[in-house]
Amino acid sequence: MSPNGAPVRVFLSYAWEDDAYKENVERLATRLCDEGINARLDAWHAVDGLTIPDFMDVEIRKADKILVCCSPKYRSKVHAMQEGEKISGSGWEHMLLTSAIWTGKFDRARVVPVLFRGEWDEASPSFLAALPWTDLRVANPRFDENYFEVVRRLKGQTKKQPTIRPPGPDLTPAPLQPLRGAPGQRAELFCDRKHAAGKFRELVHRAFADAAAGPTICLAYGDAEHRPDSLIDRLIAELNLQRESPQPAKVVPWDHVDEAQIRRDLGEKLLGQRTGTLEATQLAQGLVGRQPFVIIRHNLRDWQQGTASTLAAYLEFWRAWPALESLPRVFVFLSILQLRRRSFFSFRQTPDERVPRDLAALRFPDQALIVRDLPLVTREDLDNLLMEYIPAAIGFEREEIIRRVLGQATAMPMDHVERQLKKVWGERAS
Repeated sequence: MSPNGAPVRVFLSYAWEDDAYKENVERLATRLCDEGINARLDAWHAVDGLTIPDFMDVEIRKADKILVCCSPKYRSKVHAMQEGEKISGSGWEHMLLTSAIWTGKFDRARVVPVLFRGEWDEASPSFLAALPWTDLRVANPRFDENYFEVVRRLKGQTKKQPTIRPPGPDLTPAPLQPLRGAPGQRAELFCDRKHAAGKFRELVHRAFADAAAGPTICLAYGDAEHRPDSLIDRLIAELNLQRESPQPAKVVPWDHVDEAQIRRDLGEKLLGQRTGTLEATQLAQGLVGRQPFVIIRHNLRDWQQGTASTLAAYLEFWRAWPALESLPRVFVFLSILQLRRRSFFSFRQTPDERVPRDLAALRFPDQALIVRDLPLVTREDLDNLLMEYIPAAIGFEREEIIRRVLGQATAMPMDHVERQLKKVWGERAS
């Protein structure tokens, strides 16, 4: 928060480059807005009748922080203006900013530089040389970790030292099961879209960092109101955002009863030719050296008789994926519409519970994310989650955790539940 209690106001200074670069800057600004930051961007806030220099002057004067997105082109534009050459927006921002710093109107600590393209030595103007900077290049495997460090700096938050507690008689901590699967294992979440996207980014980084990583499977299910297909759209966009060369998704039809037909369609879509029923090794050999990664998308629509067995056979196909040199990373997205059904004894419609039950019995590859797209978490949802991850907890202990997380409410948004659950979990661990 800014001193007046409003969201912290951050002006993004960057060079106008190619469309992909400007789109990445806009996505960064959008993500900052999701974090509760008032991100100011010329594409959004420059109004008609106001010149670009006037707009920049207003934004720099009103900003709590200035996020400078450094790139070789940004540096060249700033230095060109310093040397009396062409005046540009980046150069004008530099002049206003350095003037405000030297006259004492703007604290140098309010400037937060990030590396957005190229190498730091070739991307940073001289006036930023002495400031700490953060690598926010989209291909950086530590992007998420660095991004949240930038968010902390923008919000003025610092990491606090944990409280030092006196040692007890037994210093060996009791074993606790994590709330989520360990890295490299299947991770099942009750989550909103922001949390699903964050978890998915971790899988993407791991897929490209590990040469032996197999296919990444991402499955989302929910009812028509919550549209799991739109969540898949979001995750595919997140994947392309992190890579230098975005790839279109190959939409492959789904057959609920004939898994072999799915593989035939898969071969035709990916290899561009009609094939027989391909085995995993045959498809992999056909993809070697073609592109850095492949996106495959299936829309299962509703859950039908035979869907579970077909999906089980399809997952076995990907579990047999070989490790070949120059083989592109493969990302498989599946969306399932969880229809609502009317109970014989009740007029109330409830989601088809065959979907989570059947999914729980399937064997997914190590790189897998299964998302149940729920905007709200009920007491029953939370109790089921606790029973899954704390099987040793007795009933009254789960009830106490639920009471502390939800209070008197019957349901709460997932971001609130996760914050409270982490807090309670931390106290329980200590």
